[in-house]
Amino acid sequence: MSEMDVYSEGERIAKLAVEKNVAREQLRNIAIYAKSEGANAVRYLIRRQVSRNRMPFEFGKEIERLSNMVDPSIFSKMMLIAYDLYNWSKYEPIASTLFRHIESIGSLVQVYASREQLGEAKISIRFKKEGGMQLEVTFDKSLRRPPKEVASFIERSIREKIANLKNVPFEIWIGRKEE
Repeated sequence: MSEMDVYSEGERIAKLAVEKNVAREQLRNIAIYAKSEGANAVRYLIRRQVSRNRMPFEFGKEIERLSNMVDPSIFSKMMLIAYDLYNWSKYEPIASTLFRHIESIGSLVQVYASREQLGEAKISIRFKKEGGMQLEVTFDKSLRRPPKEVASFIERSIREKIANLKNVPFEIWIGRKEE
């Protein structure tokens, strides 16, 4: 398998893990087993985790199939790539949806900023470290209300006025203006 294939396979595995609700940490554990213990240990781990209902049978069979196709060090790299890209695979569709509506979101936030005399508003789409998506909003001037209250108001406005975002899972984070 070429270097490009390892990255492509890693991304494919990440997408499959998200689709099958396999915990991200399982990918890392498989990678560690592959690197330190070898192919037999990987088969053991996969079968143990499938039998404990930690991953679906079909996911386990696919991982086992891949582990038999390449050297354990390459397989380990593939699984670490899947681990690294798991959150991207899980949350990129949400980020893309938010991005498609970024101008409308920006307009709504700017209306709030003007009404509250906060100057210019800036918006950034962020992946949260612990998983999930957030819109980070910063203003030129300091808030006069608590950030949670402002975030809640902005989120409610977005969900009420942009129908396609009503059920999209994201939160608003009020950031601090860089000085």
